[in-house]
Amino acid sequence: MTYAKRTDIVSNVFKNMFAVQIMTMLTGIAGSVVDGMVTGKYLGENALAAFAYTATVSLAVAIVGGIMSTGTSVVCGNSLGEGRLESTRHSFYACFSAALSVSFVLALIIILFDTPIAELMGAREGLVSLAADYIRGYGIA
Repeated sequence: MTYAKRTDIVSNVFKNMFAVQIMTMLTGIAGSVVDGMVTGKYLGENALAAFAYTATVSLAVAIVGGIMSTGTSVVCGNSLGEGRLESTRHSFYACFSAALSVSFVLALIIILFDTPIAELMGAREGLVSLAADYIRGYGIA
């Protein structure tokens, strides 16, 4: 395979992944904006303030997911680029299994420690229980 052909393949894969990542980010932003608007309008200021405390938790979980998905892409891309299809399958299965395990552990931590997490995020007095409810719901979802 020539250098120019490999460059074209990498360029096309990058462009396709870039478009998907941009759409994913825009969808997440739109969802957050709509959640905030609906929460503030129909559930009140305290609910919106409590909802805001979940932002840090959701960003932390998104960072972990982003790191794992990027790592999976790199590992699978390397073995696929070397033509090792069976190795790619094994790597993907291992990465997917690890992601499920990490997701389960994170969900468990979030559900079991919702109140301390809300306090750590800065919730005070009456907002602690509301923020803990939102954080617990995020862990369940």
